[in-house]
Amino acid sequence: MKKLIFVFAIILGITTLAFGQYEDEATRDSLRLMEEMGIPSDWEPSSPEITLPTTDFDEGYINFGRGGAQQVAIDGNYAFVANLGWVEVVDITNPYVPVVIASHPSPGGGNSYDVAVHGNYILVTRTTPGNGALDVYYFDSAVPSLNYIGGYHSETLDQYRDIAVRGNRAFIVTRSGLEVLNIQNIADPSSITLEKYIEIGFHNKGIAVDDRLVYVAGGHGGGLCA
Repeated sequence: MKKLIFVFAIILGITTLAFGQYEDEATRDSLRLMEEMGIPSDWEPSSPEITLPTTDFDEGYINFGRGGAQQVAIDGNYAFVANLGWVEVVDITNPYVPVVIASHPSPGGGNSYDVAVHGNYILVTRTTPGNGALDVYYFDSAVPSLNYIGGYHSETLDQYRDIAVRGNRAFIVTRSGLEVLNIQNIADPSSITLEKYIEIGFHNKGIAVDDRLVYVAGGHGGGLCA
């Protein structure tokens, strides 16, 4: 209670300062208290300033010349881009001079939508009419090369959107829900299995995963499910 009165006294002092009222005894006491605390009489709460970098955001631009970049994942000195009908690997050792070092067309039609990195394996969701597909590529930085090694087709026949990888699981946002896939033996994509499907939301898009929760952003109505 004493702390509350103390804070109220400070607020009262600041408020009355703003209106130029110094007559009442409470205000004088507040001013005296502020002086003892080293707070100047003309003190006002300040907002933190945000300083933007002066970097020219046009630097480091790449025009792939085909498809259309959808999503990107960064791992070390490489950027992996889902580029509609292609998957691109970009060397960003010098971010101002990015260089495409490997690419691969998306197999089986449909468009590459999102990308996630799992060690040397690149997981790419692909939107196909009436179905979802997860394509698995192996990236060899020594060559460099990007090779398609197999994929997984959704058992729920729901269209795939964003993907997040946590441990040995891939969490995939579908148009109307969430799929959890076991990718423990990712070197053999035929071993990928569906652990759980949750039907929730509509026109879902974004996903984020922490240690215990999965967050899904719904495009229709802007909902967030956890």
